[in-house]
Amino acid sequence: MLPTDNTIDNEDQPQEGEAPARGSSKLVLWLIICGLGVLFLPLYIISTTVKTTNEELTTELADIEATLSATPPVPAELQTLSAEFANTQLQSQTVGSINSTLQDSYINWPTVMAALGAYDLGQMSLTSITQIDNGMRLTGRATREIVAMAYADMLRSSGLFDNVAVESITLQSIFVTATPAPTTVAPTLDPTLQTTADSRVQPTVALIPTIELKMTDFIISVTMKKATVNDGRST
Repeated sequence: MLPTDNTIDNEDQPQEGEAPARGSSKLVLWLIICGLGVLFLPLYIISTTVKTTNEELTTELADIEATLSATPPVPAELQTLSAEFANTQLQSQTVGSINSTLQDSYINWPTVMAALGAYDLGQMSLTSITQIDNGMRLTGRATREIVAMAYADMLRSSGLFDNVAVESITLQSIFVTATPAPTTVAPTLDPTLQTTADSRVQPTVALIPTIELKMTDFIISVTMKKATVNDGRST
């Protein structure tokens, strides 16, 4: 049987409910594509912007690091001033070291010598002063032993010495013979006689006995005490 026109028309027409379903699927697909485009476009723009900014910041950071790592040239005047300053510091340290040494070894010699010479010349005398390691050794002679001991006590009480020691006390006998002045005896002249050589004035000498004096020889050693430079007094 040949198909009729009605049959052909029925086959060409879409079945009921088929065309609307296909149209809805296409619309949903385009909506999804548009939504994804709208979503990815801002992300792409943001990513491109961040990449560009990152490249700019990297370039600036490299320039800053190069500037910081580069040593700027030092002017000649500044180099000269730096050398003078270093030399001045070295001199200051040297002077400070010398000053410290001088303060440690300073001795107020005028005060010390005045103390050593503070004695009665009629009672004693110093015959020699010898320098030893940490002080001096005094050798002298006194009229009595108590005079030498009193002199040592005076040195101790002066506060100028760390130690005063009497090393030896020796009694000595000194014999002194005075030389008298010559005396003359006038002869009795006879006016009737001629003056002869024997009749001239003849000097006579009186005999004086030798005197024995008891003296005390002593040796005293003193240890020096350092003094401060500020006030000049011993510390």
